[in-house]
Amino acid sequence: MKDKIEIYADAISLRKQLGEDSFSPIDIFSLLGNAEDLTVVFYPMSDRISGACIRNDSNKLIAINSRLTYGRQRFTAAHELCHLFFHEDFKHVVCAKDIDNTQDPQEKEADMFASYFLAPYEALSDFIKTKLGKQKGNFAVSDVVKIEQYYGLSRQATLWRLINDGYLSSEEARPMKTGIILSAM
Repeated sequence: MKDKIEIYADAISLRKQLGEDSFSPIDIFSLLGNAEDLTVVFYPMSDRISGACIRNDSNKLIAINSRLTYGRQRFTAAHELCHLFFHEDFKHVVCAKDIDNTQDPQEKEADMFASYFLAPYEALSDFIKTKLGKQKGNFAVSDVVKIEQYYGLSRQATLWRLINDGYLSSEEARPMKTGIILSAM
């Protein structure tokens, strides 16, 4: 698996290649819709699957589980982009929904890529400091909801990122993993 800094560099590089800066939230589905050699399909899949992608010589396909929340669909699209653009040794892959328990190095890498692609490190750090007035720790669920909504991330993806960047511990995040719809309202 690549180092975090390499994964981050790949995410920023692809953002730039697609005409995006490294600070703004992005409309990933609009970006994907403009790609000539890429097809995106939304289809109801098993609850265990978030999406899939297929690549052959001239075409790329991303399939997204339409049963997922909008934030999770966005994360899945970015995750699949990592497979398509940075994992040379695959032709097709089906990706599990649970990002907390994956053991496969390429799946971990794609999860990290998706997080950085949708919420670049400096952008998230700046948002947390300037918009939330926070440092590490002491996050309320309302702070997490603001991050989710600004970057269009799911709760699971947001908490995963905050834990991995050291803003929250797993123990602090645990109660925020339940009652998601109610807390977002």
